[in-house]
Amino acid sequence: MNNNSKELSGTPWQQMSQIITFHETRLNRLEKYTNEKEKRSNPESSSDFTDRLVGMEEHMNIVMESLQASAENVQKIGGEVSKANKASLTALDETRKVSTTARTFPTKVAVLQEKCRLLDDKVEKMSQMITALESKLAQNVTLDVNEDTEDEETE
Repeated sequence: MNNNSKELSGTPWQQMSQIITFHETRLNRLEKYTNEKEKRSNPESSSDFTDRLVGMEEHMNIVMESLQASAENVQKIGGEVSKANKASLTALDETRKVSTTARTFPTKVAVLQEKCRLLDDKVEKMSQMITALESKLAQNVTLDVNEDTEDEETE
């Protein structure tokens, strides 16, 4: 193995540039050598290589289109998931309202029943007063409104 080492001078950036130039020159020489070797060995292989390259480009275009379509589908699905999530949250909110109503409904019914009972008692008392007044009217007795209120106060 030939160990031709060369010391580089300059700033690190200049040294890096020299290394890159060296390798670029080396790779260009190798590519030129392989192309010449390939042309000499099989002149038809160049067109075969070009055909393969065109085929690969077509496949790459198909794959890229497929990826783009997939990305669009993912965006659509994301939007639909967002809508479904919003609808789910709305339904959950409504369920909470119904649950609260179901919990408080028996209490409200009990309060209404008590109010109805009190009203029924008042209606019964008023019916009795009306009946008493009607009987007094039938007997041609003069009505003294204060008379009834005194009776109620003593009770």
